[in-house]
Amino acid sequence: MAYFSNSKISLYFEKTEVVILDLNGLIVDDEPIQLAATNSSLAPYDVYLDENYWIHNCVGHKPMEYLPNLLDAFHLHDSDIRHIIEIKDKVYENMVLASGAVLIRKGVSDLIDYAIMSETKNLALATSTTRTGVNIILGERGLSIIDKFDFIVCGDDVSHAKPHPEIYNVVANYFGTAKSFVVFEDARSGVISAKSAGMPCLAVPNAFTRFSDLSCANLIISDMSSNAEIILQS
Repeated sequence: MAYFSNSKISLYFEKTEVVILDLNGLIVDDEPIQLAATNSSLAPYDVYLDENYWIHNCVGHKPMEYLPNLLDAFHLHDSDIRHIIEIKDKVYENMVLASGAVLIRKGVSDLIDYAIMSETKNLALATSTTRTGVNIILGERGLSIIDKFDFIVCGDDVSHAKPHPEIYNVVANYFGTAKSFVVFEDARSGVISAKSAGMPCLAVPNAFTRFSDLSCANLIISDMSSNAEIILQS
């Protein structure tokens, strides 16, 4: 029995051998927490990011990409930036652990379980967040689903961040380029990354990315539940 009731969504999903998920904003709706934790770490520098700035400059990118520009006037070294990120990650961890399963987006758990039960599918995670961030969200103290993934590649495992295709090329090389893939992403940079790697991509926007240009995705869908609806198709 197919997972998605919509035949057009199912066409991309059912015959796929490797299902690849993004993490932040896709598996968990954590963008508000990411923003709050970042602002907490930037408070000593009197720097504050509003939602508009976060959406257009930070969503889908690694902290080492956007923090140096924000703190340019302070002439900080990379080691200083990394320390700020460590502070942000600790605040983020406390907030995530306090929030728990309410962060999981609609349909994610069912989709993951369906992929695991299938004898023809592998499950991979391709995220711009750090290995530490992955463990915070998916590890034993978080959602405790990290062991459900056959392969995980994080932002600190690659040299080039999304929208560069490197992270998805790493996944393809691990499973074998002859395999068939489908990617679920929530942000424009992730969709471009997947498509540049030659993989079909289904965009599942959240409240922070719903106004982004995701038209390069094969489909834009409402959520990851079995009753998901198509918002836009290319």
